[in-house]
This record gives sequence, C-alpha cells and structure tokens, in this order.
Amino acid sequence: MELEIGRAVAIGNLAAPPVDEQEITTLGDEAKTKAVPDGLMVMLRVLEGQEPGKGYPIHQTPVSLGRDALCDVSITDSRLSRQHAMIYYFAPDFYLKDLGSTNGSFVNDKRIKQSAIKNGDKIKLGSTLLEFIVSNIEPEAGK
Repeated sequence: MELEIGRAVAIGNLAAPPVDEQEITTLGDEAKTKAVPDGLMVMLRVLEGQEPGKGYPIHQTPVSLGRDALCDVSITDSRLSRQHAMIYYFAPDFYLKDLGSTNGSFVNDKRIKQSAIKNGDKIKLGSTLLEFIVSNIEPEAGK
C-alpha cells in the first residue's frame, strides 16, 4: 500500500505548502532539512511558562517542539505532547504545524493545524507562550 504525501500547489510564480486536510500528520517536502536563509536570525523566546526569557535559536528546519528530550526544542511543560508541533520553512515563509497534539497549538490565540508564522507571532503550546522572532542581520563591513 502506498500513501501519497501532499504536493505543493502553484499560485502564480509562488508555491504554497501542501494543504493538510487530514486528521493525521503527513509530512512532505517540509520534512527535508533546510538551513535558515542567509541574512536571517530566527528564534523562539519563552514569554510565559517554566523558563520565561529563555531563547531557542533556529538554524535549520524542520524544528520539532515538545516535551520529549529528543525534540529540537524540548520544553518542560506537562501540557505539551512529547512531539507537539514543528516549525518548517517553505520559501518565503515559516510555518507551524501541529503534530496531532492533545492540547492543540495556537498562533495569536487561534487554534491551528498548520499556519504561516511571522515575526512577533505568539505561539501557545500547552501552558507555554512563545514569541516567534525573525530579524535581518546585516553582514559585517569588509567581509
């Protein structure tokens, strides 16, 4: 039996990530490891939860989020699933995808299965509130 994984949908000259209409988690091209584009600094910062102020730099995607120690971003929060969500990059945007978690994933107070995320968005996973930060970094002069 073969399971077909979602395909990208072309919109003009841009491609959108596959729509995930299924209740189960499916991963396609977003599961391939990609470096964060040059000139961008990406991180998650804890606003509320066990470790307020803690930052998690993101250098490549996908990034798994959950309470399991094997996750790329392991967060101490009993309301998080072991593998709760993931962040991936599908040019030109970053996306948050819920991985079938028990308590859901929220972007700016809206429950999502998958959503584009941008600088300043608030991500709620379990009892932890995170801020998604993307900033341009200028190359040093002379380099």
